[in-house]
Amino acid sequence: MTELLANADNRTDLLHREGRTKEAATALQAVLPPSIRRTVKAVAMDMSIACVSAGQAVLPEAVIVFAAFHVARHLNTAVETVRRQEHARLRRSGDDTFKGTKYQWLRTYADLGRQGVRDFRRLLRQDLRTAKAWALKENFRRIWSYRSVAGAMRLAQDWAGAVAHAGLRPMIKAAETVKHHLRGIAGFVTHPITNAATEGVNSMIQSLRHSDLRATEFRLPENPRAVSSRWTSTQTILMLSPKIPAERIFQKL
Repeated sequence: MTELLANADNRTDLLHREGRTKEAATALQAVLPPSIRRTVKAVAMDMSIACVSAGQAVLPEAVIVFAAFHVARHLNTAVETVRRQEHARLRRSGDDTFKGTKYQWLRTYADLGRQGVRDFRRLLRQDLRTAKAWALKENFRRIWSYRSVAGAMRLAQDWAGAVAHAGLRPMIKAAETVKHHLRGIAGFVTHPITNAATEGVNSMIQSLRHSDLRATEFRLPENPRAVSSRWTSTQTILMLSPKIPAERIFQKL
């Protein structure tokens, strides 16, 4: 794996460096000229220790931002763990309530008004631990609409209390992860940026790995043009540039 750095406006070169460590992430971000580092206001990244530590070391004045989908990944995993545990318990008594419902629990509140979710709404009305976990996961989503840090932190505190009261260990563990990363979540309130584009590139590359294709490396020009003051960082193996023809991006092994 490598670390990928991209301008948030997606109009400047992406850079990558081999490795998935703090040292690799630090070296990558340090490539930015000092004049640019001083203008960086926020850095959107995944929640890995390597990325966060590097951001704090190289861009100490920048706000670290964690986007909704990074947090949702942890909460969805917790809900799935609760589902598996409850499914196993019910099956021992011959109850197949959860059969074929695994991906139903990835739905959001917004999905409930659509056609074809009647069975899922029926599941939510039952006294199920998984339904409680799902509701807790969905309630946390409200934080991404806040534009007040104080309000967002009050919601997070109340939500953590509700999780503790529910007593679902996988959700409690997820809540601890959220608490540990609250600073980056609050960062999204003041700087609503994401590294979704580079995450999308990462997903594409994972599939290309099976096609005997490898990313070609490009680097920031010696005299980079003016860039946005917001940068994104994620773990991936591709570096793209809109200034380089697409046919030059990939080369066969």
